[in-house]
Amino acid sequence: MIGKLKIFLAALFIAAFTICAFQSGVAEAGLWYQGTSIELQKGRAILHGYFYNDGEESLTVQKVNVKGDAIGGSGYSVYSFNFTSPDINVYMPAGSRKEWTFTINDSSCPPYNGYQEVDTTSHVWYY
Repeated sequence: MIGKLKIFLAALFIAAFTICAFQSGVAEAGLWYQGTSIELQKGRAILHGYFYNDGEESLTVQKVNVKGDAIGGSGYSVYSFNFTSPDINVYMPAGSRKEWTFTINDSSCPPYNGYQEVDTTSHVWYY
């Protein structure tokens, strides 16, 4: 009976380790995308920013979901966006930062030439 229990526990440990070791994950605090500026043109927004890995492991960005707002000089949102960009495949050594620009094609994007800031949140998938 004890022998079967040991075999069962060993198999359970191996299965759990395999799932954890080979599973892609969503980054928590260690890997993210931060928007720094945005250009609004009729039907298109150009979001400038960077990926940052403040973790201790090197990772490869698989895809990212970015949500945010372009904030006009009045302090109100002049354009909101939410997009997922798959197949990024950029290698991020531990402690690295890489500039990255996204072009958002959206017919509802208004042209805006005034002062603006960008506020973003992101979820980064990695392997």
